[in-house]
Amino acid sequence: MPVLLIVMACAAGGNAMAEQRPPASRSGSVLSEFLGTWVFASAKNTNCRRDDWKGTGQHENTEMINVTASAFEGWENGCKILSARPRSRDRRRTVEVKLSCSGDGFTWKSSEIWHVQQVGDRRVFVQTEISSSNRRDDSGKKYPDSQDDPTTLFLECK
Repeated sequence: MPVLLIVMACAAGGNAMAEQRPPASRSGSVLSEFLGTWVFASAKNTNCRRDDWKGTGQHENTEMINVTASAFEGWENGCKILSARPRSRDRRRTVEVKLSCSGDGFTWKSSEIWHVQQVGDRRVFVQTEISSSNRRDDSGKKYPDSQDDPTTLFLECK
């Protein structure tokens, strides 16, 4: 029955599924290097374990994030992964990611480049925002797009 509904939605709406996130199997393989729990490299305490993540707003360390095949989850915000495609020859260490985000009373779209690299005994996740658009508050009022530092570094939680 669910397959029939998807087929009907596509036939009826033409582009009805355009904003849906990619299947976990496809985005998961492209994003495999990024999956898991990370901590801001700028945090006072960067000691963490993967099982420290309890869900958005439900863990003790507000400096942690979690990446799944379909989402980027933070303390008070999160993003659905709309698409992910390789940007390098190794096909997994550098990817271009399109996101639909919400948090702190706002929604927005983001286009980012993600890169992961081993440094010493820990992997480093470099997140660089290329563009941000359609920033709106919960009432729908449009706001200027983010002017924050476009690059954030995270360290892997093991």
